[in-house]
Order: sequence, then structure tokens, then C-alpha cells
Amino acid sequence: MYKGPQLPGGGGPKNNNDALVSSLVSVGLFGLFFFSPIGSFFFAAVNSLFLLAVSVPLALLVAFQLFNAIAVVKAPCPACGAEAAAIKGNDRISACLNCGATIRVTKDNKGLEICNSTPDFGRQSSGGGFEDFFRGEQAANSRRDQNGGSGMKKDQDEEKRYKREKTIIDVDGEVKDAD
Repeated sequence: MYKGPQLPGGGGPKNNNDALVSSLVSVGLFGLFFFSPIGSFFFAAVNSLFLLAVSVPLALLVAFQLFNAIAVVKAPCPACGAEAAAIKGNDRISACLNCGATIRVTKDNKGLEICNSTPDFGRQSSGGGFEDFFRGEQAANSRRDQNGGSGMKKDQDEEKRYKREKTIIDVDGEVKDAD
């Protein structure tokens, strides 16, 4: 019976002791590695990383819970009655996640109240050269007015800006073929 070509180094009956000896040698070398200075350094590095992986999230969780207990007020929303939260502070404005009302902490830091003036974050300007470059002369004039220079009054400028920003331009176009 033909068993195919015989390759060098293979074939022949195997000795069961070879598998046992190679396993014992591997375990012995692994043990010596951890008892050597290099192995102990590797073991210490892995343990340190494991300790960091467990302790950092726990420390952050404790810090967040502490911040939440000290700097956040949780109370019913004045508009809808659902529980809402806001950060303590005079200029801190938050939104109710249920109804969307703008709320802030009361002066005694024990409850929530509806914020009368909603902040318009789109109108805040830093007044830098970037704004002058892209918005043109109007931005420079606006900043000059705020600094007490000559130009239009601030209320008139704000009114014109509001009208200009609220103007809607609708363009209908047709594409005609050259044929």
C-alpha cells in the first residue's frame, strides 16, 4: 500500500515521552521567566496597568457623584413639573429635558426658576480680526460702537442686524440646455 512521499524528519513512530518533556520544559521556562528580574518587571507592569484600569474609572465616578451632589440642583421644572437639573451659578442656564424650557437655579440655590431672557449664542462676538475679515466693515463699526466710538447707536444697529438675519431669500432657477 502506497502512503505518499516520505518527507525528511517526519514519519516513523512517535514517542509519547517527547510530548510530556516538551510540556514540562515550557512550563519550567515560563516559571523561570517570572522569577527572573525581567519577568518580575513584566508582572509589575501588567499589575500596574490593571490597577489603573480599575482605579481610574472608580475615582472618576466618585468625583462625578461628588460634583453632582455639590454643584447641581435637582428640582421639578417650573413649566412642566418633571424633574430637571441645573448647575449652580448666576450665569448658568440649562434646559428642561422634558419640555425644553430654559431654567436656572434660584438665588437661594434650592430650586429652579424659568429664565426670562434666553441667551442668543449666535449674536455673541469675540470682536477679532477673523470677524472683520469675513463680515466686512459692519463688524468693525459694531465693535467701534461698543467701545464708544462714532457710528450708529447700538439699539439701531441691533435692530437692523435682526431684520437682516431674519430676511429669507427664495431663489427659483431654471436650467436650460444649450441645444
